[in-house]
Amino acid sequence: MSAMEDTPTLKPRHIQNQNVVHRLEKRRICSGRPGSHWYRVRCFHQNLFPNFTVVNVEKPPCFLRKFSPDGRYFIAFSSDQTSLEIYEYQGCQAAQDLLRGQEGETLSTANDQRSLNIRGRLFERFFSLLHVTNVASNGEHLNRECSLFTDDCRYVIVGSAVYVPEEPQPYFFEVYRNNESVTPNPRSPLEDYSLHIIDLHTGRLCDTRSFKCDKIILSHNQGLYLYRNILAVLSVQQQTIHVFQVTPDGTFLDVRTIGRFCYEDDLLTLSAVYTETQAEIQPGLPRLYTDKVINSLKHRLLVYLWRRVEQDGSATAKRRFFQCFDQLRKLRMWKMQLLDEHHLFIKYTSEDVVTLRVTDPSQVGEHTQFKDTIVNAKYGGHTEAVRRLLGQLPISAQSYSSSPYLDLSLFSYDDKWVSAMERPKTCGDHPIRFYARDSGLLKFKIQAGLLGRPVNHAVRRLVAFTFHPFEPFAISVQRTNAEYVVNFHMRHVCE
Repeated sequence: MSAMEDTPTLKPRHIQNQNVVHRLEKRRICSGRPGSHWYRVRCFHQNLFPNFTVVNVEKPPCFLRKFSPDGRYFIAFSSDQTSLEIYEYQGCQAAQDLLRGQEGETLSTANDQRSLNIRGRLFERFFSLLHVTNVASNGEHLNRECSLFTDDCRYVIVGSAVYVPEEPQPYFFEVYRNNESVTPNPRSPLEDYSLHIIDLHTGRLCDTRSFKCDKIILSHNQGLYLYRNILAVLSVQQQTIHVFQVTPDGTFLDVRTIGRFCYEDDLLTLSAVYTETQAEIQPGLPRLYTDKVINSLKHRLLVYLWRRVEQDGSATAKRRFFQCFDQLRKLRMWKMQLLDEHHLFIKYTSEDVVTLRVTDPSQVGEHTQFKDTIVNAKYGGHTEAVRRLLGQLPISAQSYSSSPYLDLSLFSYDDKWVSAMERPKTCGDHPIRFYARDSGLLKFKIQAGLLGRPVNHAVRRLVAFTFHPFEPFAISVQRTNAEYVVNFHMRHVCE
């Protein structure tokens, strides 16, 4: 009996050795399992992490955007949103001499001379201004949430827009260019758009493409997608996808326009059997909005579904197709994603969703839950899980951070306050804690916003995080009404 009492009922938890020297030696003598090299390399970030926060850093009058994928450049938009500012990142150790002798985990809003000096000089230590490129013109303003970097990190693509004036009103057939064009409304007004490509090395504006009387969703790159050197632009208003190639010298090369037609010779093929379209190849203004022919892209979708029905062969499938035919014809393109150079992933929905009259029913809060939670939930199941998980698709281009500190296989944190998806989050009252996934040990904390200030819960506070792609450095920008508070989170070794 005494022997059983001495036997522990719970096994002591085994924690791997966290010493960085031990890990380096283990990497030297052990090859590891096949396919584990990437994880083994990133594990060292559990030893090197941002452990120091400087609150309320002074910055130039601009809107901070993000790092280039190689971590070398940082871009920002000027305060008037007409110019792009290109900075060179100096490395996570750039301010080590400035912080020498500083102890603790936070440099708060103290007003002593040393603290004021650090907050005033910290930005210029980390970022050196290279170029200021005037981009937007004709009253357009750059979208602060739109930027796409090319794979070689040589160019960045940004977008600008300006509302179409009410007087003089645009011509009817400039707004409705085909029979799939949607009807604008005050919640989704028409704008003139421009896409610009800038050389990060020289700061030169290389090329610009304009889209008049259109609706392209620039925020969070929702209406743009860059895959390698192929850029796709979705015109929600005209229900057209414009495909460009980004050349090595930084220009946009027309590849294809997908929508009313899928190929350049579709008009000639159609005019051979549908005589009313012959007027389009004659001088004059075609009345495309009254065209009775089904849009080529929509036609391909309907033909595919009909062939599936014929393969099924049942009368029920045919009745279902005819029942949904009008609904399918009324669907409009809402989002798209390039899967590779030859495949597009398109999301269709009703025109009311496209024109923002109603909310997309698939964009419910539960789509962030795990699949098993949805399947096992009340009124859940496989169909409901598929519907909610597909609500997250298509994924916007370059919308996820590659920082190892947001890698859920390395660190555990509350994704209610910060996540790999680059979206503003609600600002919490307490620091965000990051735990090592393999050991469960607390590694570091990140504090967003001001410390010691009374919290007004009636005012919504948002915070946006920008992590360096691989170094222990991050920027948090808290917004409360019109006030912005910038914090720098970095690696600091106390001496």
